Amino acid sequence: LSFFEERMGMTTDQLRKVCVTTPAVLGYSLEKNLEPTLEFLEDRLRLTADQLLKVVVTTSPVLGLSVKNNLESKLQFLEDRLALSPVELKRIVVARPPVL
Repeated sequence: LSFFEERMGMTTDQLRKVCVTTPAVLGYSLEKNLEPTLEFLEDRLRLTADQLLKVVVTTSPVLGLSVKNNLESKLQFLEDRLALSPVELKRIVVARPPVL
């Protein structure tokens, strides 16, 4: 739990919401799941720390998704199908995180 507080600056209420919504997050590997997913979202969408926090707190199941087999293909599909620029894709994900 300290990972979320230290890495993302989550408050106790935000941490509670993530754990209640997605209890499996407590068993995720920092090295294999959490850190790669957070880094991917930050890099791919160029998210700020506050934007990343919003995405994770709003849609915590994203932490359990495979970057290679799920997140990358979803983002690429949205970009291609809707003809979105990287900036437009970022805006959509930040405004409506469940799109992930």
